[in-house]
Amino acid sequence: MTCSSRGFFWSCVTGWLLLVLLVGTRHEFYRDEVRALSLAMDAGSLSDLPRLLQDEGHPILWYALLWSGYHITSSTSVLPVLSVLIAGAAVMVFVAGSPFPRWLKAMFVFSGLPLYEYSVSARNYGISMLIMFAFAWLYPWRRTHPILLGLLLALLCNTNIHSLLLGGVLLAMWGWDLFAESGLGSRDAIQFSAAVCVVAAGMAAAFMTVRPTNQMAASDSSAYTLPNVAQAVLETAKAPARAFSDIAPSPPGALAPVGSILLVAATVGLIGQPAALAAALTGLVALSVLFQIVYPGGYRHQGLFVVFLMTLYWIVLASGGTCRRSKRVDDLARAGLYGALPVLLGILMVTGIAYAYGDFVHEESGSKALGRFLRSHHEYDRAVLIGEPDFAMESVHYYVDNPIFIVREQRFGTIVRFVRSARAEMSLIELLRAAWDVRTREQRDVLIALGHLNELDPASPAGTHGTSVSYKYGKTFSWSPEEIRIWNACTERLQRFGDEAITDERYTLYKLIATPPP
Repeated sequence: MTCSSRGFFWSCVTGWLLLVLLVGTRHEFYRDEVRALSLAMDAGSLSDLPRLLQDEGHPILWYALLWSGYHITSSTSVLPVLSVLIAGAAVMVFVAGSPFPRWLKAMFVFSGLPLYEYSVSARNYGISMLIMFAFAWLYPWRRTHPILLGLLLALLCNTNIHSLLLGGVLLAMWGWDLFAESGLGSRDAIQFSAAVCVVAAGMAAAFMTVRPTNQMAASDSSAYTLPNVAQAVLETAKAPARAFSDIAPSPPGALAPVGSILLVAATVGLIGQPAALAAALTGLVALSVLFQIVYPGGYRHQGLFVVFLMTLYWIVLASGGTCRRSKRVDDLARAGLYGALPVLLGILMVTGIAYAYGDFVHEESGSKALGRFLRSHHEYDRAVLIGEPDFAMESVHYYVDNPIFIVREQRFGTIVRFVRSARAEMSLIELLRAAWDVRTREQRDVLIALGHLNELDPASPAGTHGTSVSYKYGKTFSWSPEEIRIWNACTERLQRFGDEAITDERYTLYKLIATPPP
């Protein structure tokens, strides 16, 4: 590495790290970030994790890393630290090892994926970025280290369900390249077969972990049919960006095809390398079908396709470029790499700056403020916390150690199980009676955090809208004027948190002070 290269490397990495740490100091952890850590903390050993992850919908790798980090440090800070370390490793591998021009490297590093979604936001998607980049870096040595590359793909399959699909596509591309270079009867093919076995084992482990039971409330197996898949593929062919609107937005009206044109153009830049182009198109279709049938993809999920594209371009450029068959093919490849791809990264830079700025200047969740209130009021050190909605309390566990009682499941716990057996309907008076039962049984103060601030405000019944609210997985919460009167007589309103929060994690905290009527 030359002095100039070292200077660019450290400037890029240092600038990225400073921005991430700056935004990270203001970040409030959202419930799905904390949920993974809570599961890892609940596991007595690594062997407990598969059982705890049942119906969670995610493979094991992120949880195993959190478990290891927490049991070494005994600190919840392992969540942000591990997230930044993984993203930082990915950034370093990308800047040091990728064959892109420096301006394109900088565009990606300071886009919304490494800068925010896969670093400040502590989830499992940063691991996918690191592993895909490591795979691209080592791909030229696939003949001498096939098992190592197979292990990387096996790990990739165990990061998230999206990467399970993309890992299979990368394996297929590897096989295509091998057949084109050496044929099936070579020594390389035998070594590749061993790598395939490693990846297959990783895929099987991931599938067994994410496979839903009939209790999983988020699972609708009736949608997983061949006609639905065929329809999703057809919709993708008609409008490729339909399921990727967060990374390839389309203006309304006559300009609606712009997003799809951009996404396809960025993909077609691989046209000179048939295996890579086929992998890109397959990955696009696979993720699109997943987003249409299983659950819609957000910014971080859709962003994995951009990471996948960067991985494929990396592999193609490192191999000496495209297999140029004509000037037209060469022009298309250049247009994709130096035209459409930078535009796509430019969009991600703008959205990334918006997300990072929004997190820095606005409150993401009221959980941090609620935790700060509890830590400053030592009379509530042993108080039991109850939330409605119950899942809104999951993020609070990062900031305080108070026990949390989940009324709909009648148990203490740090995470809510989204299963069909959980109680679907509940009223305000039923919540109040359940809270009193806990207070009587545990001989502790009980604090209740109501989160339906827009619909229900017991302090101002006249301003309350409606008599019930519904939220995900068929759950409902209801109240009546009489129940509000009883609530106000039996509770003391302490404080509101997160009034300005840009997510739904806003709370009014109440202390239970009197026995509700039977």
